[in-house]
Amino acid sequence: MTTLARQAGKISLKGFGKSKEHAKAAKDVATDADIAIQKLLKEKLSKAHPEYGFLGEEGQTGGEFVDFDDLYWVVDPIDGTLNYSAGLPHYAVSIGLVDDGNPVAGAVYDPTRDELYSAEKGCGATLNGQKISATKRKLSDSLVEYGLGADMEQAREIWTMLEEIIPRARRVRNFGVNVLGCTYVAAGRTAAYIHHHVKPWDLAASMLIATESGAKASDFDGNIKNIFAQTIVCASNKHYDEIMDIVTNARK
Repeated sequence: MTTLARQAGKISLKGFGKSKEHAKAAKDVATDADIAIQKLLKEKLSKAHPEYGFLGEEGQTGGEFVDFDDLYWVVDPIDGTLNYSAGLPHYAVSIGLVDDGNPVAGAVYDPTRDELYSAEKGCGATLNGQKISATKRKLSDSLVEYGLGADMEQAREIWTMLEEIIPRARRVRNFGVNVLGCTYVAAGRTAAYIHHHVKPWDLAASMLIATESGAKASDFDGNIKNIFAQTIVCASNKHYDEIMDIVTNARK
C-alpha cells in the first residue's frame, strides 16, 4: 500500500499544474491525472487482492462503488485537486483498507513534500517510518485547521465555530486537502481539524492515522464515526473535548 501510494504520487508530479480539467459537481473538477491514477490504483490493488471491493472518488456518480460485503479499498487519487490543477503544491494521494465502514489500514502520501503517513489498526501511526503522536501543547500555542465546501449554510456554521476557536488558538488555517487535515493532527502539527462536508475517501486512511497517533475523531454529534459520516471533528486527546464543546454550541 505504501509503495503504491508513493508510485501514484510520483505520477501526479508529472501533471502538476498542467493536467486537463473535467467538470464535476459545482465548483469541483477532476483532472486527467486523477482519472489515470485511480485506474492504476484499482488495477494494482485488485490484482493484489481480487477478493476485496473498491471505492474511488472518480466515478460516473461522484464515486465508483463496488462490492462492500467484506474488506474493500477506498482511494482518493488526488485530494486537493483544485490546488493541484492551479499549481499550488498542496495535495495528497490516499489509500485506505476498510472493513464494514471502519478503516483497518491506510496510507496518505504528500508528493511535493515526500511525506508518507501510514497506519495499521492497533499498530500506531508513522510519518516516513517514524512514529508520530498528536500534540500535547496548549491550544493557545497550537494551530487549528478547518475545511469549507461550497455550501453557504455549512460555511456559516463553521464560521460560528471559528468565532470561538480564533480567540483560543494560536491561529486557524484552511489548507484545502481533507486527507491532510487529519494527518496533520496525527503528526502534532495542528491541534484539531473540523469540516462540515467530507466523503468516505477523505477519511478512509487519514482518520485511522489520526486515531492511531492518539487523537480522537467523531462526527459533529460526537458519535464515533465510520467513513460514511459527513462531518468530522478530529483533535488531539488533550483538545478534543474543548473543540467538541465549541462545535456543539455553534449548532444550537
